[in-house]
Amino acid sequence: MGVNASVHVAAPVIPAPPRPGLSQPEVIGHPLVDDLRRTAQASLNRRLEQMFRVAGDRLLAWSESADSEAQRHAHFDAMRVLGFEQARILRSFEHELMRGFGAPVAASFSASDLRMPLLPEQDMEENLTLDHAAEMARARCKDSAAALEQRLDRAERDLELRALQAALNPRRWCAIYAASLNKLDLGYVVRKLLLKLFEETVLVDLGPVY
Repeated sequence: MGVNASVHVAAPVIPAPPRPGLSQPEVIGHPLVDDLRRTAQASLNRRLEQMFRVAGDRLLAWSESADSEAQRHAHFDAMRVLGFEQARILRSFEHELMRGFGAPVAASFSASDLRMPLLPEQDMEENLTLDHAAEMARARCKDSAAALEQRLDRAERDLELRALQAALNPRRWCAIYAASLNKLDLGYVVRKLLLKLFEETVLVDLGPVY
C-alpha cells in the first residue's frame, strides 16, 4: 500500500436518544425478533389508540347521563385525565412490550411501583377478569395461535433464541396494560371500564396479529 493511500473510516453509529422518563430495553439483535417486535408493537398500538377513543366516548356518555352533578363531574374529570395521560400510558405499554423481546433492564420504569391500591376483593376480581380476557382471546384464535407457537418453538430451538412465546402471550399484555394504569387515580369504576375495553378492543381478534 502506498503512503498516500486513503483510509476510509466508517462513521460511528449514534443511537437514538431515549424517551424521557423511560430507560430503553436492550433488544435482541436478530431479524426475526425485530420483525416480531415491530409487528406486535404496531398492531397493538393501533388497537390501543382505538380503545382510548372508545373510552373517551363512553365516559362522555356517562357524564351526560349521570344521576348527580358530582357523578357527572367525576366522569368528565376521568375523561380529561385519560386524555392527558394517554400518551404516557401508551409509552409505558410499549416499553414493557419491548422488554419481552430483550434482556432485562436494571433500572427500568415500573408502573407497579406507583400502583393505586385496590381492595383485596377488587384486586382478586381484576386478576380473574384479566385471566378470563386472555383465555377468551386465545380461544377465539386458537388455530393461528397454535401455528405461531409451533413456529416459535422451532425458532427458539434452531436459532437458540430466548423464549419468545411469553412476549406474545395475551395474558402478559393484559398484565402490562393493567400496570400502565397504576399511576393514574381514575377510580375503580373507570379502571374496570378500561380493562373491559382492552378485552373488547385490543384482544377481540388476535388472529391478524398472530
